[in-house]
Order: sequence, then structure tokens, then C-alpha cells
Amino acid sequence: MKRSGHEIIPQQVQPRLNTYPTVSIETIISLNPDVVLALVEKDHVVDQLRQRGVPLLKLFPKDFETTTQEIATLGRVLGAAERCQSIACPDARSLR
Repeated sequence: MKRSGHEIIPQQVQPRLNTYPTVSIETIISLNPDVVLALVEKDHVVDQLRQRGVPLLKLFPKDFETTTQEIATLGRVLGAAERCQSIACPDARSLR
């Protein structure tokens, strides 16, 4: 991984797909991804990808607490748990 400012960027990340307003399931599958990050509210695309065996992490935070939890989850999935935890909650003591 390389660092760019506050971001951790894996060296071998596929190009970001423009999937709005529709997503091509076949295009995603053809890329043979290690994991797909789905930032969606509805599950129809998520279900199709999972049925096809595509590793997927669905993230759709709706509030601050969920956002911090999902940043930490993303960190664990990407092997950057400590870094993402520091982003999600840089100083837990200040929140008490």
C-alpha cells in the first residue's frame, strides 16, 4: 500500500467504475475483483453479485455512529484496521 495524504491506497486497485445510475453486473464480474465495495441502499445488485460469487462489502452509513463503524470495518477488510480506526475515531477520549 502507498499513502497519499490521509488515504491508504492499495497498489493494485482496479479503476473506479461509473455505476450511476445503473451498474453492469457483467462488467464487474469480468474484472474478477478481490472485493467490491457497494455503497447502495437497495439490495438487488448486491444480491446478484453475491449469487455470482463476487466478494462484496456493502456500506451505507446513515448516521455518524454507523459511519465510524463502517470505516473501521473497511479497514479490517483492507488490512488497514489501525489506520482506519484512527480515521473513524481519532481521539475517543474527546467524544466522552
